[in-house]
Amino acid sequence: MKILDLFIKILKYTFVLLLQLQQTDTSFTLDMQTIKQSETMPSHISMITGLTQENHKFYLNSIDDETPPLTSETLFDYAIDNNYSYYAFLTKNKLLYLL
Repeated sequence: MKILDLFIKILKYTFVLLLQLQQTDTSFTLDMQTIKQSETMPSHISMITGLTQENHKFYLNSIDDETPPLTSETLFDYAIDNNYSYYAFLTKNKLLYLL
C-alpha cells in the first residue's frame, strides 16, 4: 500500500469519527431547506429567527448606526431562556448584529 493511500484512509476514518462525534455531542439537522433571498444579512436573520424576509422585514445587507435593533425572537433568545449556552465564531463584524 502506498503512503498516499494510507493517508487517504486515515483521513476518511478521522472524518467519519468527527461526524459521529458531532452527531452525538451537538445539535444538527439533515432536513435543511433554502430560503428565497440571497443577501447575507436577511438570509442569516431568517435562519436564526425562522421567519421569512417578509416577516422579519430586514432587507439591507449592511449594518450601521442607523440600523434598528432586531426585535424578532431568535435561537439565541431561546437558548438563554432555557438555560443553554451558545458559542459563535464570526468572521465579519456585521454578523455581531445577529447576537
